[in-house]
Amino acid sequence: SEGRLFFESDLYLFELFATQAAIAINNSRLYERILRLKRFNENIVTNTPVGLVVVNGEFSVITMNASAERIFKKSGQVGASFASLFENNNVERWEQSLKNVLATGVAENLPRCYLTFGDEEKVVSSKISPLEDADQHGRGLIVVLEDITEKTILENYVTISEKLIAKGEMAASI
Repeated sequence: SEGRLFFESDLYLFELFATQAAIAINNSRLYERILRLKRFNENIVTNTPVGLVVVNGEFSVITMNASAERIFKKSGQVGASFASLFENNNVERWEQSLKNVLATGVAENLPRCYLTFGDEEKVVSSKISPLEDADQHGRGLIVVLEDITEKTILENYVTISEKLIAKGEMAASI
């Protein structure tokens, strides 16, 4: 007797299972790729030499990278107000800039800001840019900070050196 191993409906069911398995495998690969990209992006943000601080619409810190923590000499500030990072260093200027960028949606540069933390003075250059919330529930801001203290000191030394050279040339000509 000739027996059939599978019916037509069984083959159709196997095809459905195979299709679902292929979709699940593809989704798994996509998820792994997304996780790798997420880790890659987090690694870039963590290890970038510029400080990054993300604040929400109420100017509370959502996240900040290690470079920002070094600039402000503070860590674990998630949930704190952005103004609390500055220890009364031109807080009004920073808050006004945050409000302007949030209201207009136009980025703002603060080329040189002098910050004092205890006995240490720092010079930072910053840019405040609007940032759409990932869930699009509201808007926030990203503040990019670069510690330019050493660069400023070197520029001052160059200026002083140029003045001394000019005085020396004038004295030599006299």
